[in-house]
Amino acid sequence: MSPTPRVAELIANSATASSPVVDDEDPCPTSNVPLSGPAEAGRRQFTAMGCIACHGTDLSGGIGPELRNRTVEDLSEAHIREQARQGGSGMPAFPNLSEQELQNFIAFIRSQA
Repeated sequence: MSPTPRVAELIANSATASSPVVDDEDPCPTSNVPLSGPAEAGRRQFTAMGCIACHGTDLSGGIGPELRNRTVEDLSEAHIREQARQGGSGMPAFPNLSEQELQNFIAFIRSQA
């Protein structure tokens, strides 16, 4: 589940250039809202897998689309699953994500609505 080299490079550059390191385990917190359970697990996965490099630490987008404030109608669970597993439009694929990991991602994205 490691990010592509390009994503890893972006994370390294953004962490050293513009944001202080908060702690060794979670250098780029992605939520101002206290989270727990699957949403918190999804937040940690999102950070560890390098998603913040394209979607932003606050999910506001950048290289990738904005993921905050998305509704079930405009960003369905089926679309999140397909995009995460198959990639596309510049996003790497993560075909080995477990069902629980996908649920965590969905819970995290929904928590930011």
